[in-house]
Amino acid sequence: MKKIIFFILTINLFATDLTQLYLKEGIKAVEKKLQENITKTDFWKNELKDLDLEYGYYSDDAMIIIVDKTSKNFEVYEEQDNKLKKIFEQIVITGLMGEKKIEGDLKTPIGFYEVLKEINPPEYYGPTAFVLSYPNLLDKAQNKTGSGIWIHGFPLDGDVRYDAYKTKGCVVMTNDVLLDFKELLKNKKAYVLINEKGQSKTNIDEISLLLSNLFKWKNAWTNSDTKEYLSFYSEDFVRFDGMKFAKFKEQKEIIFKRKENKIINFSNISISPYPNIENKKLFRISFSEDYKSDNYSFVGEKTIYVELLNDKFLILTEQ
Repeated sequence: MKKIIFFILTINLFATDLTQLYLKEGIKAVEKKLQENITKTDFWKNELKDLDLEYGYYSDDAMIIIVDKTSKNFEVYEEQDNKLKKIFEQIVITGLMGEKKIEGDLKTPIGFYEVLKEINPPEYYGPTAFVLSYPNLLDKAQNKTGSGIWIHGFPLDGDVRYDAYKTKGCVVMTNDVLLDFKELLKNKKAYVLINEKGQSKTNIDEISLLLSNLFKWKNAWTNSDTKEYLSFYSEDFVRFDGMKFAKFKEQKEIIFKRKENKIINFSNISISPYPNIENKKLFRISFSEDYKSDNYSFVGEKTIYVELLNDKFLILTEQ
């Protein structure tokens, strides 16, 4: 999974047809050809054919944690030789079933979350705890509330048996198992996919479609192609600051009319299937963005949440 865009492009630069193109027309022609290639699904299918993609495409070495609220199964996977290997499995206790919507509903959220940090919790929560990134950007766009969703243990001061009510939405395991999990993690980056209606998985066809769409969207953005650019947004789109699609559309139309020169580069791309109770084809896509225009520049991380419909993604929210 550790294939970064610049690496892919560098390898392809030495392909015979591109070498001949360079010799005849120069580096600009090669760049244009590469930009065309990365918008094609078949290009990505070829590039990704040796990777294990059932839980997503990642540019880093993060561990993938799968939590199933129905079976109460907790699994940890890591990448080895481009394949995912299960390295840990345990039965856990989670909160109430159903989609978490409000503070205090005692439900474990369904979705994609990062392990933000390890903390020393009060004794009631065991020897250690790992804080999850609930609410994430999509949760906030959907007006979900609540906080303090952890992976933690049992009370240190007594044999208190947890149940779905006492977890308050957290993921709970026995203390000895929790310490084994801590040793596995060892400060590594970890992503947590919490499911309820079976595991959310993806495949090479979906990841290839998403990557080709990502670069078509980028090209439309670079070329100030307003119609094409906005076609990648859902009418239900809500930006991180609460701006809805109508206002966002109006703002972009004004900006794109300026026809500014723009250079936009994406790298370190990660794509994860996003578990949801409606079984929609939702995905979280994050990447490093390097943006330069006549009047503005930005270098940093960008995250979008999309729904894949009829071979095209529609952006639901972004930051």
